[in-house]
Amino acid sequence: MVANYNVDAILEKVGGLGKYQWLQVLLICSGPFISSCHLLAIVFHSILPDHRCKIPDYANDTYFPFNEVHNQSIYQWIPVDEDGALSSCKIYNSSNGIMNNQTADFCKEYVFDKSVHTGVTLIEEFGMFCDQLWISTAVKVASTSGLLVGSLTMGPLADRYGRRLTIIGAYFTAGIAGVLASFSLNYYMFAALRFIITSCLVGALVISHIMVMEITGPSLRVYAVAVQSLFWPSGVVFTSVLAYYVQDWNWFQLIISIIPIAVGFSFIVFLKETPHFLIINGQIEEAEALFKHIASKNGKHTVERFIEEVKEESNTPKTDKLRVILQAPVLFKRTLLLFYLWFVVGLSYYGLSFNVSNHAGSIYVNNVILSGLPDLPSIVFVLLSQRLGRKCITIFNLSLGAISLISSSFLIVYMDLTKYYYVIIIVSMLGKLGISAVFTFAYFWSMEIYPTTLRSTLIGLSSLAARIGTLLSPVIVDLNLHVETVFGPGLAALVFGIAMLLGAFSSYFLPETNKKKIPETIEEANMFMAKGQYQNIL
Repeated sequence: MVANYNVDAILEKVGGLGKYQWLQVLLICSGPFISSCHLLAIVFHSILPDHRCKIPDYANDTYFPFNEVHNQSIYQWIPVDEDGALSSCKIYNSSNGIMNNQTADFCKEYVFDKSVHTGVTLIEEFGMFCDQLWISTAVKVASTSGLLVGSLTMGPLADRYGRRLTIIGAYFTAGIAGVLASFSLNYYMFAALRFIITSCLVGALVISHIMVMEITGPSLRVYAVAVQSLFWPSGVVFTSVLAYYVQDWNWFQLIISIIPIAVGFSFIVFLKETPHFLIINGQIEEAEALFKHIASKNGKHTVERFIEEVKEESNTPKTDKLRVILQAPVLFKRTLLLFYLWFVVGLSYYGLSFNVSNHAGSIYVNNVILSGLPDLPSIVFVLLSQRLGRKCITIFNLSLGAISLISSSFLIVYMDLTKYYYVIIIVSMLGKLGISAVFTFAYFWSMEIYPTTLRSTLIGLSSLAARIGTLLSPVIVDLNLHVETVFGPGLAALVFGIAMLLGAFSSYFLPETNKKKIPETIEEANMFMAKGQYQNIL
């Protein structure tokens, strides 16, 4: 039998988005802000300034020659390629090696161009370049592995032990690991700690979105989500500015690691558990006290006869096992459709990022433009969904992205790119804007479809589907190097566009959730809008 309590209806009575919710939302929004700082930190850790081998004759050798004699010594020791550029990684065994037909070898000591990046980067510190370039790749693999593990583990922890306890634990663990990482003695230590950081923060990111959904009423929920959507690009901008002014990797790592620890302490004092989790786990007295607190903060009357309104004999926790979803055909079908939606988001969003990442100019400015700005229009679409609904906006953005990318692949074939290259850039960026908006809706829409008992677990698995797409995206980007087609470098855009078009089609079969009561159990989620159930509660 479906539970007869309606947490969303009670939230509306005590204030669906009042003073209490805004204070909690602003606190919880530290999740995407902190996650963007740490997840994108690897961009700046991986900066490798121009470099060459250190010349044995000069104890105080510098990258740029300080006199003519020094300049001549550089060209006597360092090999030169066909274009006249000095080798970055090799040196002759003795001076005038080129005259003696000597073979150049990798060196042990290097000098770096400090005219742009004045600090010491992680790549410099641990020699992760030239013949040791594989180390940099290994560190990035460790980070990606952390994302996968965190997506699998943090959701079930939040469903079992609570959103509040799990996110606090994630912040403290990530913060402490980050502080230790800033004192890493070698790349093994840094990679291991980086794995812990990304595992915790990808989970904290998911939980923060869930908490915003579960503390707000359905009538005004979109406004809280709209505000939350601003914090990821804000974190991107903050990280870029901080990295510009703090260019030593260890100090940069230390500063961004203090933030989650400080936020963790503030969460202990101010953050409350969500009423959905309390009620579904039978903590009725705690939920009643929380609703009274919310009503007081929002200037509303306390809900009378709370126990009766929630559910008779509701002290019994409601738990669902993940395997039970196989017995709920409607929810199972929708879960598969959402997994595909998340997969498309991960595949296309990061694939398009790889496609436009090789831009000239400042890495700090490019990071803001490519990783932050495309997310800003999401707030407009979130607000529009209050009137138009989640399904319509999602299908529109997927279709916009698909048409833009498929068009760009054909334009590459039939247009002279030397004259109209900007057209390809504009059309491709339309695709990026479309998929960026869908990224926000993937969180938003999924949480209103998944039941409270398994919401964190299923969002974690959805995030895992996105990470699989992320892993495949560079393969698709390089597909034209291995498969010869008429589309050439436009093949990747064609594949991403077709994937998004299929995503738009599959989204049609998902239910509209705007202003609807979110389901609490698998049974409710399986019946949700299946045959007209769960009408507007407003």
